[in-house]
Amino acid sequence: MKHTKRWLVLCLVMVMLFSVSSLIAGKKDKTPEPEPAPAAEPEKTKKATKEGGDIVYGAWQSPENLDAQVSGLQITLAIGTQIHDPLLRQKPGDPKIYPGVAERYEVNDDST
Repeated sequence: MKHTKRWLVLCLVMVMLFSVSSLIAGKKDKTPEPEPAPAAEPEKTKKATKEGGDIVYGAWQSPENLDAQVSGLQITLAIGTQIHDPLLRQKPGDPKIYPGVAERYEVNDDST
């Protein structure tokens, strides 16, 4: 009977510890959502704009250059699409071609 009481007390203590640790962990995971930034007035935005500076882009490898016509590396294409806007675009999983910088385009009969 002594062993039964000990096991019962041990089980109750374990349940209580587990419950308390779950409550503490639940409170840590709930971070408050940031408040949306107030809309900037156009005049203030213009004043804050400055020319020059550095562009920081996190990438898994260094590009050999930023000319997608010369380089065959995927990183060059990934960075290049962030810098240069193509004439035509293709959405992932969609075979259709959409205008990019081009306002319109036409395909001739012989597709050349």
